[in-house]
Amino acid sequence: MYRNHFELTKKPFEISPDPEFLWLGEKHREGLAVLKYGILENKGFLLITGEVGTGKTALIRAIEREVKARAIIVTIPDPGMGLMDFYHFLAAELNIERDFRNKGEFLARFKRLMLEAFSGYRRVLLIIDESQRLNHELLEKIRLLSNIDLEGKVVINIFFVGQSEFREILAREENRAVRQRITVSYHLPALDEAETAQYIRHRLRVAGTQREIFTAPAVQAVHESAKGLPRRRVLIRHALKNALTPTVTVAAIETGTLLGGNMIVETVFGWPGLGRLVVEGIFTRNYPLVQAAVLLYAVTYVLLNLLADVLQTVLNPKVRL
Repeated sequence: MYRNHFELTKKPFEISPDPEFLWLGEKHREGLAVLKYGILENKGFLLITGEVGTGKTALIRAIEREVKARAIIVTIPDPGMGLMDFYHFLAAELNIERDFRNKGEFLARFKRLMLEAFSGYRRVLLIIDESQRLNHELLEKIRLLSNIDLEGKVVINIFFVGQSEFREILAREENRAVRQRITVSYHLPALDEAETAQYIRHRLRVAGTQREIFTAPAVQAVHESAKGLPRRRVLIRHALKNALTPTVTVAAIETGTLLGGNMIVETVFGWPGLGRLVVEGIFTRNYPLVQAAVLLYAVTYVLLNLLADVLQTVLNPKVRL
């Protein structure tokens, strides 16, 4: 419905990355230039970090397009795996026969492929996304891959892409050997307000409208709410928070059903409890007990619904008691 109203041909703000909506701001282009230089100059180890939603994936796709004609590119989307699983994944991506039985056999075939690529004037680029999931052992094995060279010339570039905490992992003493090999590094900051406006405008254009749907105050509100992060903050501070509103309401309403069901379950299964006691009180005409139980259930139900109403005002400031 809203697409017709705003003259949109598609949804402009989906969560999953879509290459058609690729937008590179000034900071992204700067990062792209730095990393492209590191790859083309065979600098070896490269690093880009940034918070969730700052555009690291978009930058990876842009780099792949820029260098794919001159490089063999392997992207590992999730490095949270064992050593042999890592070798098998790498072999599959590089079309290396996977009948090797140990690390030595894999490294021999891997080295042969690296040297063949080098002799054919092609670079090998290994992109490891979500690098913050790497453990120390796998980090060391990846570092050792870079020991394969030809007369001192680098034959493989290793590109770490991860969230900010990956820098903390690298700062550990046990990982100093990897840290010292990183020659090109870039941190992708959050968007400023002007970039937020450009980002919104770009996505709306791609979605099919030329209308200025967002006013300047609306853009400012989006930026302040998301803190320049297009995805994670929006989800946590808005989508999840808004989802709690109906959840709290339904939970409070269902309290009566739960209390009534409690009496039935305890009676059917013979479990000791207040519900069973009330049912026995009804059959034995113990009216004071029944009245006390009804009063307790009623007070509980009312208090829980009152608590739900109070929570609504916390979750949504527009709601007033």
